[in-house]
Amino acid sequence: MMKMITYWMAYLTKLVLFGGIFVLALIYNIAYATPLVVYTDRSENLIKPLIDRFQAKEKIEVKTYYGSSNLFEKLKQEGGKSPADIVYSTNSVLNDQLHTSRLIDVIPQRMVTLGNEKFVGNDKTWMGVSYRLRVVVVKNGSSLPPLQSFWDLAKPVYKNKICIRDGLHIYNLDLFSQMKNERPDAIGQFLKDLKANLARKPQGNDRDQVKAVVQDICELAIVNNYYLGLLLTEIPDLTKKITITTPTLGSMGYPIAVSAVSVMKSSKNKEDAYKFIAYLLSPEAQKYFSIDNFELPVQTHTPLPDLNKNLLPSTMDTKNYHFVINHRIDIARELLQIRFNE
Repeated sequence: MMKMITYWMAYLTKLVLFGGIFVLALIYNIAYATPLVVYTDRSENLIKPLIDRFQAKEKIEVKTYYGSSNLFEKLKQEGGKSPADIVYSTNSVLNDQLHTSRLIDVIPQRMVTLGNEKFVGNDKTWMGVSYRLRVVVVKNGSSLPPLQSFWDLAKPVYKNKICIRDGLHIYNLDLFSQMKNERPDAIGQFLKDLKANLARKPQGNDRDQVKAVVQDICELAIVNNYYLGLLLTEIPDLTKKITITTPTLGSMGYPIAVSAVSVMKSSKNKEDAYKFIAYLLSPEAQKYFSIDNFELPVQTHTPLPDLNKNLLPSTMDTKNYHFVINHRIDIARELLQIRFNE
């Protein structure tokens, strides 16, 4: 009888001891689980709601570094010691820079199949999760001829009619770089003629350009499409006052900027990084991009707000923007030479 009691006491002691160790290990893993580190140049107020939802859904802690400028230089300097797992860009041009510097990894095919192949880099080192169009807003009732191409903005008929933000802003540098790639010998004169057609000095942000059209300061303005949706809360009858036009770039189709994600080669948390990418491509996140942010989703069956239903471009070059990097410096130099912002 005593042997039986001794046996069971020893067994229970081991069970309690093992259970305690298990509980401690569980607490340790929860407390010290490696967080997913995201580097992004996107606006915090635009993507923080998505990151919060991802954390709640997957129970994965996310630490986010928001760097609106020089993100490439920071990552290049950190190199293989960077704490970043994911790079989430405003424009896939950044991802192409990282690929050239061999800082990002090839994304597995099982992840690529979750997205839209039109928005996957040629080398599969980045995947697009949403995109935006550079459009021209025209005041309703304007007698100006309709725009077919961005090159039309240089025509004398548009003199004193155009509003635009700082010419050296990345949105405009990329637009002008795409135009330079299309017609390298014509871009210099185009920029001079565009400057002559401005209704005021470049200033403000894209929302300010739309407001200037509504306020009769100018008759048309160059903006990103998603700012129009965000303005609807400020100007509810906005669509009655302006028309959105989508000029082309010629053979390249429409000027777009793809927000893309890449996984760093140095990441030690790649499975969680893949979960983050999968979430950004999920119906929930795609609907958020479309309905809440007024961006254009990469998943084709995502519902669109009325404002964007007629904006889906028929032709666009989503992958081959490597040249934009090479042209940005040239474009900036030309803008400074002609004192575009003065």
